[in-house]
Amino acid sequence: MGSIYTDFARTRQQSDGQPYKVEGIGGDKIPRRLHWDVIDEWVLVSDKDAMQMARRLSKEEGLFVGGSTGVNVVAALDVARRSDDPKAMVVTVLADTGEPTSARSTTRSGCARTSWIDDERPTVGRLVAAKNSDAPP
Repeated sequence: MGSIYTDFARTRQQSDGQPYKVEGIGGDKIPRRLHWDVIDEWVLVSDKDAMQMARRLSKEEGLFVGGSTGVNVVAALDVARRSDDPKAMVVTVLADTGEPTSARSTTRSGCARTSWIDDERPTVGRLVAAKNSDAPP
C-alpha cells in the first residue's frame, strides 16, 4: 500500500503514490521490462502487516529479513488461504537479509515508534508458561 505500483496496477497510469515505510519496493518509476500481462493479481499489504511478519519470521523462524520480505510472505499466505485447490503450491521469495531496514522497522523499538507491536512485552512467566510440561515448577 502506498507504492506507485498500487495505482498503476489499477489504472495503468503512474502516480506519485503515498508515503509508506517498507523499503525496497515501489520506487519512483515503473520498470519498463515488467510484463504486466502475466500478473494475475495484486495483493495489497500494509506497512504494519509487513513489518509484523518480518518480526515474526525473525522471532519464530530465525530468518533475518526486512519489510519487503514481510510483504511477500503476507501476500503468499493470503493467496494460500484463498485457494480451494488442495494440491496448490504457493511460492514466494525471501529476497533480503534485513540488514538495512531491521533496526528501524522490525526491532521492538522501531515497531513501538509506529505502534506496530500488538503483543505485550515478554515476561519470565510467559516464557516459562510457553515451555513444555517438563519445565521446573
